[in-house]
Amino acid sequence: MTKPAPSVQLWSIREPFMEDMNAALARLSEIGFTQVEPFAHGDLKAGSFIDDLAAALKANDLVAPTVHMQVIGKDATQYFEAAQKLGVTYLIDPMHAPADWRDPIGIPPMWQDKDALHKIADSLNELSVQAKQYGLKVGYHNHAFELSARVDGEIALQYLINHLNDDVVIELDTYWCEAGGVSAPEFLKKNRNRVVALHIKDGNRNGNVDEQVPAGKGELPIPEILAAASHAIPVIEFDKYTSGEIFEGVTTALAYVNQVRG
Repeated sequence: MTKPAPSVQLWSIREPFMEDMNAALARLSEIGFTQVEPFAHGDLKAGSFIDDLAAALKANDLVAPTVHMQVIGKDATQYFEAAQKLGVTYLIDPMHAPADWRDPIGIPPMWQDKDALHKIADSLNELSVQAKQYGLKVGYHNHAFELSARVDGEIALQYLINHLNDDVVIELDTYWCEAGGVSAPEFLKKNRNRVVALHIKDGNRNGNVDEQVPAGKGELPIPEILAAASHAIPVIEFDKYTSGEIFEGVTTALAYVNQVRG
């Protein structure tokens, strides 16, 4: 089976990207990326951002199989249309209100309102049906709170997955999975068929984004993560990078991912 090419979440390079979109994408192409993961939120009906992004991707020989757009509980028509313009396959909702996932006072954190979680699942299921009209699939991306919380003794993210239609996909953020106290390789083994992409980043398992480092230089078991879901797109990301220049960081991370994958 051919392994998908690595991608990079454009949030990682958000400052140079927002300053000069084309130059930032050209730099990623020079580094060796052929795929990227854009982010687009807010009102996409006005302005030319999506058109400009689509043109810049094409000009730099880049494709975007995944995109981050917040769509849960919304009329997603504008987002589906934007994703379609970008040639996206998977529209991933990057986060849904942490308050709906846990009791912040509980130790350990426990689920307060199971109905709220069912509403998230219902929204994703409804969106997945609508997305088919645009040739898209809808997915969900986690942070730590979906892994640290429990619902009837089960990991909250797993509980959500168990209530999703078969065609709703998961992009597992492996850093936040580990920060939430769950082994990313083990979670991937259980949900391998559901996961289509991985966020690959490294650092300490304490979830302190100021301590994030290029893949292979932190505590996360990156080789085991990649082996557990070799079919999934590895998307390199930094929530924050304070160790140097960001393009150097993604270059180092890409080289390590390519080395590990062989």
